[in-house]
Amino acid sequence: MKLVTIVGARPQFIKAASGSRALRKAHQEILVHTGQHHDENMSEVFFREMEIPAPDYNLGIAGGSHGEMTGKMLIEIEKVLLKERPDGVLLYGDTNSTLAGALAAVKLHIPVIHVEAGNRLGTMDSPEEVKKKVMGMYTDPDHLRVEDPGKIEGNTVFTYLDAFSRPEHFAKYLPDYASLDELKAHYRRGGLGDVKVKKFLYAILEELLAPIRERRRMYEQDIEGIYRILRLGSERARREAASTLADVRRAMRIDYFDDAELIARQAENYKNTK
Repeated sequence: MKLVTIVGARPQFIKAASGSRALRKAHQEILVHTGQHHDENMSEVFFREMEIPAPDYNLGIAGGSHGEMTGKMLIEIEKVLLKERPDGVLLYGDTNSTLAGALAAVKLHIPVIHVEAGNRLGTMDSPEEVKKKVMGMYTDPDHLRVEDPGKIEGNTVFTYLDAFSRPEHFAKYLPDYASLDELKAHYRRGGLGDVKVKKFLYAILEELLAPIRERRRMYEQDIEGIYRILRLGSERARREAASTLADVRRAMRIDYFDDAELIARQAENYKNTK
């Protein structure tokens, strides 16, 4: 599959760092940089430090009003799409670059693949909201039937399980399995449905989020207490910062008024000039 990926702003560069590496293992990617963020600190450093492939096209479009910038991008992106004839256009986020890329692709009847920030779970999401997000998570698109073998790599549900599941969760919520490795092995060989795995993940996340919700409700009833916590935290941070800065001054020998050795040496030097 041939895909054109369109980026232009810092959050898109960060997403493309992992996205492009994954794509290029099995597909052809044409990377387009609109130029929306364009200088060393806003663009080049991300490509260099995160080892993002060099853009195949750099449109160099920046500045002007939002409408002017988006219009220029639309014109130039359309030219790239007409030349490359991709199977799809990959877009990240919601910037001017995203809008221009989407318009150009739709008008040329090219499928659009839009990636926002993923399955973000808020600490104050209700149980119903958490369940809806979990049940809608991306898994393996080729795992259509329970008996189909499934892929773990790129499977959002297993990414969450890697981060949050613990051995005790299996005995509590999924006793058919002793460990995450055992669950993954079953999923890979087939015979395990996505719904069952998602319900397991939902149970784990609810166990984590329920006390957070309860604690927030408690603090909502004590706004003065919140300010006390913030004040104490700020005071502690200032003390820690002062101690760290003192260590830095001593290490760099710039604690001029407290460095007895330095004062003595300077006094001796002064005497020798007489």
